Amino acid sequence: MKYRNFFWLRLVLAVALLFYAADTVFRFAGPASHGRMTNDSAWEIVFWTLGPPLWFFLEYFLIDREWIEAPTMVAKEAFLEETKNYADYASKIWAAVLAVVTFLYGTAT
Repeated sequence: MKYRNFFWLRLVLAVALLFYAADTVFRFAGPASHGRMTNDSAWEIVFWTLGPPLWFFLEYFLIDREWIEAPTMVAKEAFLEETKNYADYASKIWAAVLAVVTFLYGTAT
């Protein structure tokens, strides 16, 4: 897969998941959620716990195995290092979202 195609796929997925993350936080924080958490809510916690790290691993793995071609203007090693740095920064945002969702889930049950 060309990286340009992967970029657009990743962008669409990121925007969709951003809306899903906002929806999750608002539902967990809303007054109607208190005492009404379900097994679906627990699965959302699992999704937000495992999903982002698995995505970052999969992205790095696919680029490393050249299933996703690095842009031609950048060496593969440099591109992998950039991907790794991006994942490191994104993981900090993911950790903050996970902390908020876990806190809201804990206060709502």
